[in-house]
Amino acid sequence: MQQNYSSFKELLSLKKSPEDILSFVSNINAWDHTGQTLLSAAVEKNDKKLISVLLEQPEIELNRPNNHGRTPLLYAINHGHEWALEQLLDDYRIAVNHQDRQGTSGLMLAVVQGALRMVQQLLKHPMIDVNLQDQFGRTALMLSALYHEHGVMETLLRHRSINDTLQDRLGRTAFFFAKYSDQRDLVKMLLRHPRLSYAL
Repeated sequence: MQQNYSSFKELLSLKKSPEDILSFVSNINAWDHTGQTLLSAAVEKNDKKLISVLLEQPEIELNRPNNHGRTPLLYAINHGHEWALEQLLDDYRIAVNHQDRQGTSGLMLAVVQGALRMVQQLLKHPMIDVNLQDQFGRTALMLSALYHEHGVMETLLRHRSINDTLQDRLGRTAFFFAKYSDQRDLVKMLLRHPRLSYAL
C-alpha cells in the first residue's frame, strides 16, 4: 500500500472504484498498522463491489486476522453485514471455525449479538463446529442462555451436532445459565432436548 495512507479504512473513505483502490495496493494481502487487510476493511464498510472484486482474486487470503485475531468473517458478523457473510461462506477457502484471541468464533459472535439470521447462515455451512469453546470454556449454546436469546437457542438446539452437556471452566452448562438467570422458557427448551437428561 502506498505510504500516503495510514490505513485501508482511510483509503476506502476516498470512495474510489475497486480498480482505483487496487491500483494503490501492491499486495492485496498486506495489512495496515491496525493489522487490518483490504478485504476486512471492505467488509467492515460493506463495500459490495470491492468485496466481489477481491473474492475473485485467486491469491486473496480470506482468513488473515487483524491484531486481535479478527478475520473478514468476524468483521462481517460484528458489523451485521449479512450479504458479505454470505459471500464469504460461499467461498470454499473460508475458515468458518476461526477463533479470535479470546476464543470467540463467528457463531459465538452472532449469538451474542442476537443475530438470528446470521446464526442460520453459519449453521448451514457443512464445516461449522457448533461446540467450540472460548477462553472461558463457553459454547455458543451457553452464550445463547447467558444472553437470553430464545430464537437463537431454539435454532442451535435443532442442529444435529449440538452438545448441550458441555461445561465451561467453572463446570457450568447451558442449563445452568438458563436456570440461574431465571429464564424459564429457555429451561423448558433445554429440558425438551433429548440429550440433556444425561447431564441431570
